[in-house]
Amino acid sequence: MHGHGAVVGFLERIGFFGVQGNLMLYLSGPMAMSSAAAATAANTWGGTVLVLTLAGGLAADSSGLGRYRAVLVASALYLLSLGMLTASSSSMAAQRATSPPSSSAGGGVVVVFYAALYLLALAQGFHPPCAAAFGDGQFER
Repeated sequence: MHGHGAVVGFLERIGFFGVQGNLMLYLSGPMAMSSAAAATAANTWGGTVLVLTLAGGLAADSSGLGRYRAVLVASALYLLSLGMLTASSSSMAAQRATSPPSSSAGGGVVVVFYAALYLLALAQGFHPPCAAAFGDGQFER
């Protein structure tokens, strides 16, 4: 049973760091943002992730949610957000194939992209602090 937690943690890290590592390239490439605008957007998202990690741990401990349910909610948010990111990037690729290379992303695609990005930040806010504390609670004292 302990192997499942390690697999979930590994997949969670791959999903998060995959997005974080490629965010600047995606914003300045397919999203056609300037380097300064892309850096601002990426840094704002990164700061939000850090703040939500504190808020997620606090919310799980002080509300009726609990650590176990917080990890389940975070996992569902990860799946939803990564699916939305995939859909928005696929839609972006389809738009680029049919429009001039200099045009920027359509409004609906951008809204879905940012919604997915910040849902991922919310998932990150709940998963690491709650999963670590939940794992610690499995050992006898």
